[in-house]
Amino acid sequence: MLQASGGGQLSETAWGSVFRKQRHRPDGLLYYSRTSADDARTTNLAFVEVDRGTMGGPRLAAKLNAYARYWATAPLPAGVRPGTTEAQGGGVPLWERRYLHFPRLLFVLTGTGQAGFAHRADDLEAIARTRYVAKMLRTVPAMVAKLEDLEAEGPGADAWWSITDLEAGPGPWWN
Repeated sequence: MLQASGGGQLSETAWGSVFRKQRHRPDGLLYYSRTSADDARTTNLAFVEVDRGTMGGPRLAAKLNAYARYWATAPLPAGVRPGTTEAQGGGVPLWERRYLHFPRLLFVLTGTGQAGFAHRADDLEAIARTRYVAKMLRTVPAMVAKLEDLEAEGPGADAWWSITDLEAGPGPWWN
């Protein structure tokens, strides 16, 4: 358990096989609990991806697409055939079996300097505009940060940039 700025605690959990049938597996699942001044406790979840400067834009795009696929996967109940009246509206999303809300997406980038970070963040923002990914990102926040900033300022610092609007500037990841 790590103490984070903003009065929260940070814990990392070993990742299960949520993406068993998908071709992607997150680097981690982050649980972050915060207690406000009035003792109200809030817990946020996030899928974490770490790039140490080894992934190009296409691999980052593939990761975002894999999350969008997982978010959209809603198998039909047993015995219901596609195209029938019973199938209208689809099944319950697969992720709802484990989570109340789909976890946020956090991309931590390092090993490329400021110019490399800006280039990779721009790549993520471009992918976020594609129709399939943009549909998910209407309800699922996705952020990007430099590892060096997180080490210097802590995970609760205003070091996270929304990949849907990099111009908005940095903020905490749980907003």
